Amino acid sequence: MGRGLKIFLIIVGILVLLILFIGVYFYYFYVFKVLRVCVTDEKEDLFVKCDSNDYCLDYVKGNLTLKEYNEEELTNLPEFIREKIKEGGVAERLNETLELIDDIPEILKDDVERVTNRILYCDNTCKFNNFYATPPLGDKEIERCDEGDTEILIELRGKELLALLSWAKEKGVGLSVLEI
Repeated sequence: MGRGLKIFLIIVGILVLLILFIGVYFYYFYVFKVLRVCVTDEKEDLFVKCDSNDYCLDYVKGNLTLKEYNEEELTNLPEFIREKIKEGGVAERLNETLELIDDIPEILKDDVERVTNRILYCDNTCKFNNFYATPPLGDKEIERCDEGDTEILIELRGKELLALLSWAKEKGVGLSVLEI
């Protein structure tokens, strides 16, 4: 019985090590999904004076109000921007999205910051680069960016997915769009 028990324990030990190895591989190394963001050279000037990318992000989030502008600055802005300032910000849907992004899991903050700093930035005035992306950030699958466009890749491994799923459950946000 001693020999059979040793063989059994060796097999169980090997299986445990194999399962542990597979778990570590999928948690740290295997890429389940690649989110691709392509940033074009097409820029839109928001005509808002700025001194940092954070200022532009705050503007888009709707944190800036009419009282932060004097009358002269308001008259120099295009009508559509004046209306957005009076409303308290740019589109409500974008504002909600940015609020979710603010609360995104810590493990993804660097990736999200890379994307937002490339899309929305300060160059004396706030500028917005047009972009297209794979779901859930965009609406179509993209094999590669068009020539001349800047490509930003966000690789989702097991640890990012677990953090994202936990965050989504906490926030009540569906992640079915990841189609993993």
